[in-house]
Amino acid sequence: YTIRGWKKDVWELLHEPSFFSINRQTLLKLRKPISLMMAMEKSAFVDMLAGRGFAQGSGFFQNRESESTIRARLLRRVSFVLFAAAKDEYMEFLPSILERISETMKMFVQPLVHIEVLFCMRVLLTRFSPDYLASFWPLVLTELISIFSPSGTMRNDLDLTVAALKFVDLALVLAPEELAMYRWMFFTDTSDLMNNDSEFRNFVPLLEQFFIGGDRTTIDSVTTEQRKPFFAQSSVITSQESISRVIQNMVREHKKMFTMSGCDLDAVNLSLVDHFAIPEDGAPNRNDPQVFAGTEYQD
Repeated sequence: YTIRGWKKDVWELLHEPSFFSINRQTLLKLRKPISLMMAMEKSAFVDMLAGRGFAQGSGFFQNRESESTIRARLLRRVSFVLFAAAKDEYMEFLPSILERISETMKMFVQPLVHIEVLFCMRVLLTRFSPDYLASFWPLVLTELISIFSPSGTMRNDLDLTVAALKFVDLALVLAPEELAMYRWMFFTDTSDLMNNDSEFRNFVPLLEQFFIGGDRTTIDSVTTEQRKPFFAQSSVITSQESISRVIQNMVREHKKMFTMSGCDLDAVNLSLVDHFAIPEDGAPNRNDPQVFAGTEYQD
């Protein structure tokens, strides 16, 4: 079975609506053939980024909801290709990736699309060195403010708020130095409480606006453990009250992480796989035993 033969099969599998219904173990094993296929033919990534070869629905008569679903599915596949790649492998395409993300943020207001935008941003954090992401932060901070700010245009969607929290969670784990200058926007740390500026003392960080009966004290804790995403642990969020509780716990855990060195990359990767393993709208449920029967790879 030659490379020329299986490349077409892998490409078609990646574009299948049911691709993300595959179980987590198989998804992880598919990274290698997909990475190899893309490395051999870089034009395939350009085509994917442009949406060429992707299902386009009914063309001119396609409604906005269908367009948003297609864009969300495309973004998730771009994210998976990046996830399957080596670090900085797609460095030459980073400006095009960020341009595509920015365009998507402006064109679509549907939460479904913005959830995938935020997830793609999480993948970018893991697959590009911090030095290459300088132009990335203004883009993502604009998105986060629109979700967390009381006057934000997308504040009221629970799933989107959780997606934004997962980005902040991962960003604090992977890039604490890069986020240092922006951390005050999200929660209070020791230096903030020592600030004597009355205007600053009256400022309530974006995440702490969700607190219900919480306080703004800090936790000074010294530990040798590695940083890992708070959302690597199961957190069920079903209401505004539960999201407040989860945010309080998340902020508390990240304040403990200030003194930790290094991060748990296995936990980081597993937190990404958890999102990839969520079936897309209209796709078979991965928990159905008939889905992809016989396709799981055996060692």
